[in-house]
Amino acid sequence: MLKRLVIKVLRRLGVLNSLNFTVDAEYGSHRYCVPMIHGLGEANLALSEPWMLETLQGCLSLKAGIFMDVGVNVGQTLIKVKALEPDRSYIGVEPNPTCIFYLQRLVQKNRYSKVRLLPVGFSNQTGLAFLDFFSEFDAGSSASIVSNFRPHETVSFQKCVPVFNYTDISGFLEITDLAIIKIDVEGAELSVLEGLHEALTSHRPLIILEILPVYDAAKFSERLARQESIESMMRSADYHVFRIRKTSKDQLSGFELVEEIGIYGDLTLSDYVMVPDELTQEFKTVFSQVRLSGLDTESTRYSQKPVQTV
Repeated sequence: MLKRLVIKVLRRLGVLNSLNFTVDAEYGSHRYCVPMIHGLGEANLALSEPWMLETLQGCLSLKAGIFMDVGVNVGQTLIKVKALEPDRSYIGVEPNPTCIFYLQRLVQKNRYSKVRLLPVGFSNQTGLAFLDFFSEFDAGSSASIVSNFRPHETVSFQKCVPVFNYTDISGFLEITDLAIIKIDVEGAELSVLEGLHEALTSHRPLIILEILPVYDAAKFSERLARQESIESMMRSADYHVFRIRKTSKDQLSGFELVEEIGIYGDLTLSDYVMVPDELTQEFKTVFSQVRLSGLDTESTRYSQKPVQTV
């Protein structure tokens, strides 16, 4: 708590973005280092989404192999995966060069093994794309490569980034056992899944996916069309769609099998697990029994060791 207070004061004084240091943090029983680099890294001081930790634990127990994180941002999911299974191979896909710079330092400081970071985005075609930012924050998690994804918000600035169809780089990656794919790409889910079609067919991974609400069919018709295409793709690939249900404290409540995602406005309903048919029964069994192994998801704690220089 003391270190969070210090960081809050530094931010108010306007000097946080000028400083580099590290903070020793704890997520339940898991200890890790948080690099603070010109203001980057604050999201890792208080890891959110405790429901994700329990979802990850169950999914990791279902399938051995590589965890692929498409849309890493500053590494919130990376920290959770390594807390649960330090030896699990991890591939992070992130087109924002600012985030890649931070992630490299996060991996080095924590001495994470079996981690590969790809400084690209995934799409259904290989080329260049504009990454739109809706605030001045250089590592904003709401950035999107989908043009006009937030029609009622102003684009603050753009970055030109490389995007790849997974098929074009699968040979380079030499993946033989892709187990789980987490996708958080702010509207680009359809193009990412289309590019990953080969992997879905050959590896049959579990997919943890955020699909932001349509809100209104008339105002967000393009978003609705993409959502319906994802539903059709999952049916064709013989996947079942489970909506993640959460408690008022943002912990895992359960899963709801849905035939249609539908039109809604509640952000807490926007996370899903796509499960291949052959794993569906095992998925249900695992999540009727899973428990967190000593990891307290209520809060992130901070040790009172002296702040170290990066």
